[in-house]
Parts: sequence; structure tokens; C-alpha cells
Amino acid sequence: MNQGLIKKFSLVFILCFIFNYNKASQSVIDSLLEQLNTTRNDTIKVQMLLTLSEACIADMPEKAIYYAYEARILSLKAQYFIGTGNAYYTIGSVHLHHSNYPQALENYFKAAEIFEKIRNPASQGKAYNSIGTIYYLQANYEQALEYFLKSRDKYEAVNYESGIASVLNNISLIYYSQDNLDKAIEYNTKSLELNEKLGDQHGISNSYNNIGEIYMELGKYNIALNCFLQSATIKEKLGEKNKELASTYSNIGNIYLDHDKSD
Repeated sequence: MNQGLIKKFSLVFILCFIFNYNKASQSVIDSLLEQLNTTRNDTIKVQMLLTLSEACIADMPEKAIYYAYEARILSLKAQYFIGTGNAYYTIGSVHLHHSNYPQALENYFKAAEIFEKIRNPASQGKAYNSIGTIYYLQANYEQALEYFLKSRDKYEAVNYESGIASVLNNISLIYYSQDNLDKAIEYNTKSLELNEKLGDQHGISNSYNNIGEIYMELGKYNIALNCFLQSATIKEKLGEKNKELASTYSNIGNIYLDHDKSD
């Protein structure tokens, strides 16, 4: 399989759902710190500390870990255990964002254990999805698929359709990476249908792009072109101007330049 395709495909599947941490402005951080200093409710403090941590993930990982640790300590003191699980999850996300996979896994597993104890399937599904992502990035596709399926099951238990759509994309990626393109199309189509039901235009656009990648790999250029055009149209309507849209335009151009579009 073309490695360039894998990289583009994984960008849409994984990075959109896991590495969604952008640099926060200092004014936002300062505002959160000011609110933190005036809040007496421990539960709200934990939530603010985790928001601060997420704001620092991209560019200030040491501060991100510090705030998440503070949230973990305070949540345990307050017996606010969903906050404890989220603190471990956020610490895992810091390590994942900076490619420290062993420590990311350690913290995600701790988060999943807490979420299981407090019977929160949606959060447990989130942790399993992140664990599966790490195994995927390590090319451990068997374990990645195991945890993506566990994530799907947890999301389905509470009918969390947005989460289901996300993890179906990731399951499709595993099959794509293993050259099982029929299965990849099957799971991506399920994700597309859910995104359409939810009216998630960004998710619909990504699904069309990913399905187009598969059909291009199969040499079915007319179908691939139609998928890419639909993806690009939605992204343009959403006002998106990013690497995903550039990649979709590149695929459209390659089909027009290099193929006669006959299936």
C-alpha cells in the first residue's frame, strides 16, 4: 500500500479525533487562572484545572501535566472520581500529543479503570479509543482493533452516536492498513451514515474523503472523484482552509491529471 496514502488517511481518521489541541491565547489562560483563584467549589476547580491543562497541551506540556496532577489530587480529596479519571486521561493526552506512548498508555489505562468503577461507559469508550490510537501508531493493529471495538461497544451501550461514528472511522483505518479494503469501506460507510443522521458536516466531509481514498486505492476513480468533490464542497461551505482540504484538492487534481476516471 502506498505509504503516502496511509499518512493522509490516518490524518483524517486519527488526528481529527485525538490531537485536537490548539495553542490557547495567554489571555484565555490568564482568565482561567483568575477564575480558579476566586472559585471555592472543588468540583468546579477540578474542571477548570483540566481546562487549563488542555489549553497548555500543545505548547506547554510541563504546565499541562502540572495542572492535570493538581486536578487529580483535588478530585481525590473531594471524592469527585469522574474528575480523577479525566485527570488521568488528560495526562495521557499530554504524553500522546508529544509521542510519549508508554506513559500515555499507562495513564489511559488508569483512566479506563476509574471510569469502569464509576460505571461511566462513555468515558470508558473515550479511553479505549485513545488506547487503540496508540497501538495503531505503533503499528500494533491487532491490539488497536481490539480496543477500538471495545470503545464502540461502550459507546453503543449508551447510544453515544458521535463517539460511535468516530471509532467506526478508526476501525476502518485498521482494515485499510491491513489492505482489507472491503471492510474499510463497510465501516467508513457506517460512520458516514451516522454522521449524516447527526448532521455532523465535518464528520460527513471526512468520511467522504476517506471513502474516496479507498476507492482511489482500488482504482475506481469515478467513485473516488465523486467522494472527493463532495468532501471538498462541504469543507468549503464550512469555511475550512487546512491541510485536509488541501489533501482533498490534491487527490482531485491527481485523478484529473493521471487517470481517465474509468472504473
